[in-house]
Amino acid sequence: MLSYLKNFFALCLDALFPLSNRVRKVQALKAEDFKAEPLMQNPFGVPITSLLSFNDSRVRMLIHALKFEASHHAASIASDIVADFLIEEIADEKVFSDKKLFLVPVPLGKVRERERGRNQSARITDTLSDTLAIQTAPHLLVRVRETLPQTTLKRKERLQNVQGAFSVPSEYLPEVKDAHIILIDDVTTTGATLSEAAKPLLSVGASVTALSIAHA
Repeated sequence: MLSYLKNFFALCLDALFPLSNRVRKVQALKAEDFKAEPLMQNPFGVPITSLLSFNDSRVRMLIHALKFEASHHAASIASDIVADFLIEEIADEKVFSDKKLFLVPVPLGKVRERERGRNQSARITDTLSDTLAIQTAPHLLVRVRETLPQTTLKRKERLQNVQGAFSVPSEYLPEVKDAHIILIDDVTTTGATLSEAAKPLLSVGASVTALSIAHA
């Protein structure tokens, strides 16, 4: 119910306030306008799947509208694309496993989250939660230190930048243990951030599906 109300108020804000040119273009798109071509990679010991290519101009527009302009419609499109990819896996998990399922966005640093107003990956998981009937649980993973923007760094520096940057809060260890976590990020380049975010979850006994909307 809370997630539904958040989505309702976000739609109201989109209707009341002037939209940027980029957001207006995204408003004209639907999930069906994007062809998912999943790319699976395992650069740092954690399998990662990315669904769209950031080289596509519409994908870039979608991600930028989501990340920098808090577009509810962009979050809705992204969550529909993820839901379509995950629906079979989720059905299997619910039938063949007794593990708890959680949606967890890769957490931003406090400074960057203040700058953007909200974690863009959390916008996706909130919308996805209603679609897949899975609890979104951002509290299960925290960023314990600020990091530099990954886009400014070379491949080796990116891994060093995010090493040890994420943790499972001690009070939630029992909740995470033996759970299945669907870990969501917006864009992955080297896979360093998603890999490092997954490691604390894996280390305490969770299984993890690491997923990004796009790969650059």
